[in-house]
Amino acid sequence: MAYTASFSVSVGDPTKASDVTTLAANDDFLKAAVDAIMHNSATPTAVLKTAVTTQTLHAADDDTLKLASTSFVKRAADAAGISFSNDADDRVVTGTGSGINGEANLTFDGSTLTLAGNQVINDGYGLRVGSATEVTSATGIGEVQINGTGNPDTQLFLGRWAANLTGPTMVMHTSRSGTVGGTTIVQDGDYFGQTYYTGSNGSNNTAIGAVIDARVDGTPSSTSMPGKIQFATSPSGAVSPTVRMVITSGGNVGIGGVTPDVGSNGANDVVVTISNSATAADHHAAILELNASTSTNTAEIGKLAFTRSAATNKDHASIRALTASSDADAGAHMAFLTKTLNSGIAERMRINSAGDVSIGTTNVDNGGRFKVLNSDGEYTAGFFNSHGSTPYGLLLNFAGAAPDNNTQHFLHCSDTGGDRLFIYADGDVANHDGTYGTISDVKFKQDIVDVRSYWDDFKSLQYRKFRHKTDVAVDADAPYRLGLIAQEVETIFPALVPESPDADIETQGDPILDESGEPVLDDDGNPTYETVSTPSGTTHKWVKSSIVEGPIMGSVVQELQSRLEAAEAKITALESA
Repeated sequence: MAYTASFSVSVGDPTKASDVTTLAANDDFLKAAVDAIMHNSATPTAVLKTAVTTQTLHAADDDTLKLASTSFVKRAADAAGISFSNDADDRVVTGTGSGINGEANLTFDGSTLTLAGNQVINDGYGLRVGSATEVTSATGIGEVQINGTGNPDTQLFLGRWAANLTGPTMVMHTSRSGTVGGTTIVQDGDYFGQTYYTGSNGSNNTAIGAVIDARVDGTPSSTSMPGKIQFATSPSGAVSPTVRMVITSGGNVGIGGVTPDVGSNGANDVVVTISNSATAADHHAAILELNASTSTNTAEIGKLAFTRSAATNKDHASIRALTASSDADAGAHMAFLTKTLNSGIAERMRINSAGDVSIGTTNVDNGGRFKVLNSDGEYTAGFFNSHGSTPYGLLLNFAGAAPDNNTQHFLHCSDTGGDRLFIYADGDVANHDGTYGTISDVKFKQDIVDVRSYWDDFKSLQYRKFRHKTDVAVDADAPYRLGLIAQEVETIFPALVPESPDADIETQGDPILDESGEPVLDDDGNPTYETVSTPSGTTHKWVKSSIVEGPIMGSVVQELQSRLEAAEAKITALESA
């Protein structure tokens, strides 16, 4: 390669006369350019010649242009057209045509490449972090991949440092527009986004273990974007995920892969629905398990709390499971707690680990399976049947194999003084006072003496025919009954007429009528009645009829027998005389 003493070079835009210059062999610009980019030595470290005359490059120069190790400085006197702007340290230099630019937002100091401003990776190209290897996932090849062999190498970290409530944000967005940035409205069932959890299966990296997806759940509009979230996992032996839980746009939760039940009336009154597809092989029902790791006796291992968000003390009621002992296999008690106004929550009922039930106390210590403890002045239990035509009371039923005898009890009543009332399995009734069948064993008695004559007293008793007011209130044709009047018996046998306080109960009164005089009907079409409350503090009297009709009548009958026998003796004597 050679150049001669006489040639011309065009620099800049040849269409502009000011940028065109004819350079001679000894022109300063040409010599400086040649000196800056060429030398005749094969050694890169050789010093460039400071002056250039007519020269010919020989074969020994290896026909190679060597870049100088020294910098090139453009003089102001040089022709326009070659530029170098944004001169600063560590900047990456780019060029277009004859322009050269040190990029202010792109720097490289030999170890760290720093990017500032917006960065764009065109469609079809990807960003690989940690490894250049491109991995195919269950949904294809992701354009952004972070791959590595260590835990920190594969972490995605979003951090925010600000003096406010906000934190980092990750957004998934979808649109039915075919243009990036388009706003075509989505439809019911469209995906907002999906998160896949996959693993290598020995042959590929596409096996799906779990999926979380968010979808449109209803009809969207400019003022509404209903959404739901679904959670799916792949069972053992499969790689296809099955939906396990759904949270709907209304906040209802379905567990077991079912859409939450909204209730029979169509309202969202069922917040959580748990379902399980039981098979003949497993017979599993829907199970909600609460687990706690504790070995402390009576410690809580699970709790269902019922609260009101507006309350100060929000623990209104709860169901709790308590360990039965420190032994992990000892089972648990179930405790039921409620609170009253201006009081703390307290236990009201317990089912212990043996299945015994206690109400008002935490212990079942009477040898039975059911115990109720009440406060002073309260009924222990009340059984009410509001059915007006065919009411039933309390049923006590023995098994078919139970003996028909007077050993087992249908009912056993006692207090601190001893046994008071028995109803035996054969239907016999016995009580302490002898008003019915009598607990009459001599071992229970002392100070035994003969009774006086009740002949005159018994003759003074007046048996009456009557109807009960409560019977007439229900049926105007109620039948008549025979019996005694307590106040009349009291004048003869005061000890046989106790006085007891009225029960604080409500009874049925007169029918309620409307303005037309027609009965007011309830929701079932039945007439409604006034409620009659028994006045507080009243009492009623009752007769120990079984004593009158038992021991007293027995003594009268005995006396009658004696009198008959005496009369017969007199008649016999008279007849003999």
